[in-house]
Amino acid sequence: MPNVLLTAGHVLFKHDLGGAPLKVEVWSPVSRKWTVVKNYTWTADWQNKTGDYRARDFGAIKTPVTSAGFFELLVSNDPWLLASEFTVAGYAGDKQKLSVEPVLVSATSTVTATYPDRLKHMVDTTPGESGGPLFSSVPNKGIRAVGIHNYGDAAGNFATRITAEVANEIQLWINNL
Repeated sequence: MPNVLLTAGHVLFKHDLGGAPLKVEVWSPVSRKWTVVKNYTWTADWQNKTGDYRARDFGAIKTPVTSAGFFELLVSNDPWLLASEFTVAGYAGDKQKLSVEPVLVSATSTVTATYPDRLKHMVDTTPGESGGPLFSSVPNKGIRAVGIHNYGDAAGNFATRITAEVANEIQLWINNL
């Protein structure tokens, strides 16, 4: 849906800053302005730090404006994921200080490991790109998102994997936001 943004749960619910945000604003490259949004959500596992909450670090924002473009989601198999190149696009924090308007950046690399609920990837990311899509061109289908970039640490970069369960949860959010 062109007016629902997927993101990392920690972009919306910040454990270290007291939890839920007082205000959420999104940048629209179409209108070239910031807009306050009122409809957003994140997973209960992320909020409550239950289960493998880092794999459940995702959320959604409904915006009042249509985006410039959007990705359909793809539930994909391990062999294809390990044989393809992927891109992460986002607003890297180190680039934002150089511009009045947010600067979208992207980088491309490979997925190096697959897990039932997340993907380990080698795409070069920096703080601020959390929540960006992990996407690729799929033969006969076009561009599809296979993950939501969450974080990087000494072990590598990770994304929540788009599984049937994740896609269904996102669809419920779209219907209810």
